[in-house]
Amino acid sequence: MEKVSKDKSTTTLKDGTVVKWTINPNENNNYQNKLDEALLNQEKASADDKIDIFLIEADYALKYVDSDYTMDIKDLGITDDDLSDM
Repeated sequence: MEKVSKDKSTTTLKDGTVVKWTINPNENNNYQNKLDEALLNQEKASADDKIDIFLIEADYALKYVDSDYTMDIKDLGITDDDLSDM
């Protein structure tokens, strides 16, 4: 990591890649509601505002895993050997 903004919303990696973080508390289903809204707007979102990765709890993982919004990490070229220590 090269640099983190003061408000911690942006991280700039050593190769110049900028990572924008969005943090939503989970109270009253807020996290899922915000994530659902953002995923539904993916097609209209600018390239910088599209979601590349998101975290989910086991309680509602299947809702997203079994959707068109996710892909198997093996489709990215990650192998069982890569995952063996996880």
